[in-house]
Amino acid sequence: MFSFSKSNTKTSTSVPLLGTYIRQASHAGTWYNDDPDILTKEIITWLNNTNNNNNNNVSSSSSSESSTSTSTNNNINNSSTIPKEAIIHGLISPHAGYRFSGSTAAYSYNTWLTSLSLTNNNNNTSSSMVPPSSTIPHTIFIFGPSHRIPLNGLAISGAKEIETPLGNIPVNTSLIQQLFTTDIKNISYRVLSQEEDENEHSLEMHYPLIQYIIQQIYQEYPQLEKNHPINIVPILVGTLTPNYLSYTNLLVPYFRSNSNLNSTSESTKNFFIFSSDFCHWGKRFSYTPINKQFPTTEIYKGIELLDKEGILILEHGNYSKFLHYLTTKKNTICGRNPLLFLLSIMEEMNKQDGNNNTSTTSSSTSLVANISMWKIKFLHYKQSSPVQSMDDSSVSYAAGIIYSTKQ
Repeated sequence: MFSFSKSNTKTSTSVPLLGTYIRQASHAGTWYNDDPDILTKEIITWLNNTNNNNNNNVSSSSSSESSTSTSTNNNINNSSTIPKEAIIHGLISPHAGYRFSGSTAAYSYNTWLTSLSLTNNNNNTSSSMVPPSSTIPHTIFIFGPSHRIPLNGLAISGAKEIETPLGNIPVNTSLIQQLFTTDIKNISYRVLSQEEDENEHSLEMHYPLIQYIIQQIYQEYPQLEKNHPINIVPILVGTLTPNYLSYTNLLVPYFRSNSNLNSTSESTKNFFIFSSDFCHWGKRFSYTPINKQFPTTEIYKGIELLDKEGILILEHGNYSKFLHYLTTKKNTICGRNPLLFLLSIMEEMNKQDGNNNTSTTSSSTSLVANISMWKIKFLHYKQSSPVQSMDDSSVSYAAGIIYSTKQ
């Protein structure tokens, strides 16, 4: 249990204790199944379905819950695929109820699971093996938007464990204390109370999927669970402007540690999850723009074009263009703040690597070969239902990965 204070926080000069409660799975039984066996079977089904459908292109389909069949352009940026040598550092995934977004989230989670190269032969032959730090994470950072409380800056969970129907995930309270006692000015943050924490769903909807992945890792490397358990750092991201670069500098070192990993490295790998849904369209969201190139019965096609315009900007990794897109198109992407944060971090790291590349002489060609450029690639897109009249509503979901390749 830790306590610390931060004089420049806007919410309080006395920050509550860390690690004071076990965060309950408050949305289990409503937003997702609370029976561990049924939930596991659902997750496995979604993951297996991505193996049948995944072609590394963004695809779109009407919701499986909808009886209306629609036809949309399933391809975006076809020429861009994930290189075989790519190192997966994180993912972007939705946070709606599993019956709406679980099948989409599975695309990013299955790509992560596949990248771990687990055999899952369950014969314990690997129990004495040391897992490669280039693939198996020690700490999972998860960033999501705040739906319940107004938030400037960051808010961190005060929990010591995260409950899921599949088992609990320990929170890395010591890393959180280290993170928020870093001497960086213009940082505002607060610690969530248990009630605030459990009311927010943007992080919780990822916890069962994360725990399922952790279980698969422990099956392969059972000594990890006892000696070096995988832990989590839950962070809500609010408005970071005008000091977003201060927050960027706060997190870059934790992202940067991944850029120096190889199969024999003893460095600690972090993994990064960014939680966001895309367009919330309908009167209940006070957002009903119409793309006039489509008839009213095909409003869903205009929503798709709107979303995919933003997706392409995210794939290009451009913070300013994405901010301009949000400002001008006003797309109701609830995870805009976490996504902007991700772009700012990626831009800063890639800029640093670019500067290193420029300053590297011919006698240091090995350094150039080790430069990692971080990128985003989306794998799947769909809508909860096809909007075909002004009285309809829908939410869009997209799944992507964050990866790097050696230049």
